[in-house]
Amino acid sequence: MSSVDLPASIKLVFENKKLLTMNLLVTAYVLTLRKKKINIYECLFYYILSLISFSEKAEPKYDKKEFQYNYFKIDKTLKELLIYLANSDLISLDSNSSKNFSEISIIVTDRGKKMVSDLQGPYFVDLKEKIKVSSTTLKYKKQYYKQFVGEVL
Repeated sequence: MSSVDLPASIKLVFENKKLLTMNLLVTAYVLTLRKKKINIYECLFYYILSLISFSEKAEPKYDKKEFQYNYFKIDKTLKELLIYLANSDLISLDSNSSKNFSEISIIVTDRGKKMVSDLQGPYFVDLKEKIKVSSTTLKYKKQYYKQFVGEVL
């Protein structure tokens, strides 16, 4: 089999780790405005909701397959992105001495808060609003996450 090299402009659309890193930081920031720290999977849950078609009605509607696609796309690089954010002093990770990755929480540092508050572009303003709406419309529960992605946690 021969491999095909894609142009950089197309790779950026589908494999933009810098944008994904900033998106996770923005999501964590918005969610930690109400509480000091946020569970990694709760952060990922609301970020994915901001990507998919999500209805804000009394009974929120979402596409489970679209959620799963985004989850598995992001999950493969999640640890790498979190390490990068922590090493850049934008977040700190709180593990409560747990060895289970799903029990780790994110705390956005002052440097991370400043970076996110300085983001004024329409993309990030829209992302912040989508995160606020989804987090007030649908309260996170582990059961939802398992329902969306299956028994991967």
